[in-house]
Amino acid sequence: MTEIFVHKGIEVETDAPITSAAEELGTSRDLFLKRAAIFGGSVFAAASLGMALPGNAKATRASDVAILNFALTLEYLEATFYAIAATKGFGPRVGRLARVIRDHEIAHVKALVATIPSLGGTPVKKPKFRFPPSLYANETVFLQTAMALEDTGVGAYNGAGPALTLRPVKEAAASIVAVEAMHASWVRGVAGTAPAPASFDDLLTTQQVLAAAGPFLA
Repeated sequence: MTEIFVHKGIEVETDAPITSAAEELGTSRDLFLKRAAIFGGSVFAAASLGMALPGNAKATRASDVAILNFALTLEYLEATFYAIAATKGFGPRVGRLARVIRDHEIAHVKALVATIPSLGGTPVKKPKFRFPPSLYANETVFLQTAMALEDTGVGAYNGAGPALTLRPVKEAAASIVAVEAMHASWVRGVAGTAPAPASFDDLLTTQQVLAAAGPFLA
C-alpha cells in the first residue's frame, strides 16, 4: 500500500507502511524503536530496557553506546539509500551528489563501527531496508527524499547531542552532524530550494525520527 509522509513540507511517497510507536512492529522496526527510545534520552525508555541511567562510568558508556548504535542505524539507512541512487543513471550533478554522499555515509558507518567496541559495546547489524523504486523514478523525487532524510539525520543528532556524556563521543558526533548539515544544504541547493531555510535547526524527538525513517525499515 502506498503511503505519503511529510517532513518539513516535503512530501515523499513510499510503499512501506508508516507506523507509530504504539503499533506492532516487525523485527527491524522493533529494534529501531528501541534504539530510538534510548536515543531520545528518555528515563522511562532506559528503565524499560534494563539500562542504568548515567551515574557511573559503566552507565555512561552504556548510554553513549546506545545512542551511537541508533546513529549507526540511521547511517546504514542513508548509506544504502545513496548507494542505490548512485546506480540509477541520474544526470552528472545529481549523480555526483549521490556518489559523494554515499561515500561519506559509508565512512560514517565505518567510524561508528570502530568506535562502539572501544566503549565496550557491540555495533548493531545492518537492518533490512525497503526503498521503493518510485523514490528513484526521477531526480526530483530522489532529491525530495534526500532532503527529508538529511533533515532527519541532522535533527536526530541535534536531539541526541545533549544526552551524550563522554567527550570523545561528543566530538565524533559533532564532526558527523556538521557533515550531515552540509549534505542537507547541498541537496537543497541542487533541488533549487533555500540551502539554509531557517536561522535555527530542529532537535527532533523520537517520534519525529521514527516517522521519517521508520517507513524504510523492512
